[in-house]
Amino acid sequence: MPTVELPSILEFIAIAAAGMAAGFVNTLAGAGSLLTIPVLLQLGLAGDVANATNRVGVFLAAVAGATAFDAGGKLDRRTAATLAVPALFGAVFGALLAVHLPERVFRPIMLGMLALVSVTLSATAAAQPAP
Repeated sequence: MPTVELPSILEFIAIAAAGMAAGFVNTLAGAGSLLTIPVLLQLGLAGDVANATNRVGVFLAAVAGATAFDAGGKLDRRTAATLAVPALFGAVFGALLAVHLPERVFRPIMLGMLALVSVTLSATAAAQPAP
């Protein structure tokens, strides 16, 4: 059985802070991975490992957020169910691809996708009229 190296106190604080901020950001607007993946990469995780590790937090944040939105009457269950099936297939395909791509290929793709999401969110936000 492989040994697991525990993070230092500073690494734990960085991971916890990024995770808390990402959970908050994900629930309000999405794209919390823009906060967590760079922290995980900075701590030395390979791109595919950082991405896979990040998925655990994303999953838990999604479940918590959906549960809270549903309890508050803000979840459109029919639309959510319609989105769930293609999202599941996309997630499986993406994970299989990430597992099989070499790090030197995967990392630039992942960083490019993060940049694309960031630019898209910024452009979308800028195009929205002020409330």
